[in-house]
Amino acid sequence: MIIVDSIRNWFAANPDKKMFLWYALAFAAAVQLVAYLALPELTAHYKIGFDGQKQRCLPWMIYITKIGDKSHLVRGEIVQFRAAGIGFGLDGKNFIKFIAGVPGDTLTVKDRSAYVNGEYWGGLWLLRALNKSATAYDRVIVVPPGYYLAMSVGMASYDGRYWGLIRDDQIIGRSAPII
Repeated sequence: MIIVDSIRNWFAANPDKKMFLWYALAFAAAVQLVAYLALPELTAHYKIGFDGQKQRCLPWMIYITKIGDKSHLVRGEIVQFRAAGIGFGLDGKNFIKFIAGVPGDTLTVKDRSAYVNGEYWGGLWLLRALNKSATAYDRVIVVPPGYYLAMSVGMASYDGRYWGLIRDDQIIGRSAPII
């Protein structure tokens, strides 16, 4: 009762604040109603991703992905996809990487380095951690229709330079960094 009496006394002493409180409560209720109504719509079309790794594959930590937005992907775009066939217990997990190669592009891995269309993309810095020889991943792959090369810029990134291509149906959607 002491708290209720204190609130009543405060309103009695500050009648101009009473309207402010009513407006604030009405605004808070409206925000909650909009969130309640819009949240299912938002979560049906957008997904928030978080990269909590100490050594990130990409420079950002939080991403938003537009689910289903994957038509006409071009080199340099960021996508989220579900891993399949990459090993190490990572299949089924979601990844966010750059599109480094599109159909018709060539991935060349040789001399501990990865090249896309002849341009240096980065080294194979994980060879020792993966317990692989310097030539274990040497190959040339031309990206066929319906596939993409997904890579990142982090030195500790396990990406397409190691496990190859992703299928179009693995892609969840385009992503954009938030932070």
